[in-house]
Amino acid sequence: EDGTLDDMYRLWVMQMDNTMPDLPVPENPALTLKVGTTGLVEPFSYYEGNQLTGYDIEMIYRFAYWLNADVEIKTSDYSGIIVAAETGAIDCIMANLNATDERREQIDFSDPIFESYTALMVRDGGGSGAEFSRLEQMEGQTIGALAGSVFDQKIDGQIDNVSYAYYNSITDEITALKGGKISAVALDEPMARLAVSKNRGIAIMAERVVEDHYALVLPNG
Repeated sequence: EDGTLDDMYRLWVMQMDNTMPDLPVPENPALTLKVGTTGLVEPFSYYEGNQLTGYDIEMIYRFAYWLNADVEIKTSDYSGIIVAAETGAIDCIMANLNATDERREQIDFSDPIFESYTALMVRDGGGSGAEFSRLEQMEGQTIGALAGSVFDQKIDGQIDNVSYAYYNSITDEITALKGGKISAVALDEPMARLAVSKNRGIAIMAERVVEDHYALVLPNG
C-alpha cells in the first residue's frame, strides 16, 4: 500500500540496479525463518561475488523484519526447492516461483507479488531482426528451459510439436542458443530482458507466450 513493492520492482527489474539497500533487522528476534531461494536467476535471486542479492533477497529481509525473525537462507535449484518446503527443510520459498495450478496442488501461494509473462529469447539476425518473431514459427523446434521450472508447461498448448532441452543456469541456456543447439530459450520477461542487455546476438521474440503470476510459497497447512 505504501509503494514499497513498486519501488523494489522498478529498481531491480526495470532499472536493473543491483545495489541492495540498507534494511533494518530485528533487535530481539522471536524466531528464525528458514527461507529457500535459488541464487540462479538475476535480477531476482543471484550471487554478486559471494553475496546473495536481488529482488527476492530484499523481500526475504523485509518479510523477516516484519515477522521479527532472524533469517537463514538456503539455496536449491528449482527441481528441489518445492520438496524442501514439503519436507520442512525450509519454512517458505522466495524465488520468483510461478503460481501454476499444478503447483497449487502441492503448496500454498500468497497473493501475487508481481505479474509478468513468459517470453522466448531467440538469436538476433542483426539487421534482419530476430530469427523468429511469431510463436507458430517455433513449431517443431527445440526450446531451452531451466530444469525444474514450469516454462515448458507454459509453452505446451501454445506451440505444437515442441521438444525441450533442460539446463541448470541461464548462462548455459544462452550458450546453447548462441551455439545453435536450441532455437529459443523460455524465460519470464524481466529475466529475458536482462539477459539480452548483457549478451549480443540474442533478442526477445515479439509475440508473448502467456502471462505469469509470481508469489511467495508456504508448505500446505
